[in-house]
Amino acid sequence: KLFALPLPDFFGTDECVVKVFDNENGRFEKTVAVSVMNVQDAPVITQIFPTSEIVEVNQRQMQNFFINARDADRDQLTYEWKLDNESVSTASQYLFTAGTSLNVHTLEVFVSDGLDQDSNRWMINVRELPVNNVPQTCQQLGGNICVQNQVCNGVLLNVSDSSFCCSISCSEI
Repeated sequence: KLFALPLPDFFGTDECVVKVFDNENGRFEKTVAVSVMNVQDAPVITQIFPTSEIVEVNQRQMQNFFINARDADRDQLTYEWKLDNESVSTASQYLFTAGTSLNVHTLEVFVSDGLDQDSNRWMINVRELPVNNVPQTCQQLGGNICVQNQVCNGVLLNVSDSSFCCSISCSEI
């Protein structure tokens, strides 16, 4: 008997060569095609940002959330973001803007391949701005201004000269 154990998430056709030798210098060689059927795999979220489940955001500030996901079957993925159970986006990232109310929000993202899904959840705590909080420029706060096709790797700061001032750095989408 011959047993073949495919690599994880492999499907399709592959070949193996079977060689048989006996004690009298006889040999036989045969190429065998092995077909591995596809098994439905759920999509998997491979990266989240922010990585903490609880996110603190000051009033009137913005916070970027994003995920990376993959599907072993290479199915088309769809995304749905829900803020307090209300659908707010279908992209792979979401920009949360805190209002003036001091609230705790639930943000969830669902990634689906049409059959299965993966998800992640954050709790967003909107904090009160410190007294005498006068908006400064992005440069004064040591921030970086993200441009088109970039995502903030930190918190978007409430500044007077840009709505895309990032507390840490920006990276390409």
